[in-house]
Amino acid sequence: MAHEALKAAEILDREGISLHVVHLPGIKPVNKEAVMRQAAGKKAVLACEEHSVRGGLSMLISYLFRRETIPVDCVAVMDAFGQSAGSYEELMEYYGLNAEAVCRKARGLLGK
Repeated sequence: MAHEALKAAEILDREGISLHVVHLPGIKPVNKEAVMRQAAGKKAVLACEEHSVRGGLSMLISYLFRRETIPVDCVAVMDAFGQSAGSYEELMEYYGLNAEAVCRKARGLLGK
């Protein structure tokens, strides 16, 4: 998903939107202070993951920012049963885990 977020950052940069991509290879243990430092001064936080929205990075980020005023959203597999696919790319497309979805969510968070 980091690769798709980086592609989205390039697309959004051409639109005048700066996207700061931070790669978290795992959610445990989480360094809350480091995550909060990365978000400092940003207008929004968008968690992107190839995982269910339940019990993953998105839920963790939502929890960490629950008392903050910064808008938070995610690009993740919504709470749904798994789906078979012919390829990894097909599965990512089916669940909307791509640069286009990241761009759409980022624009929405920023009201653009």
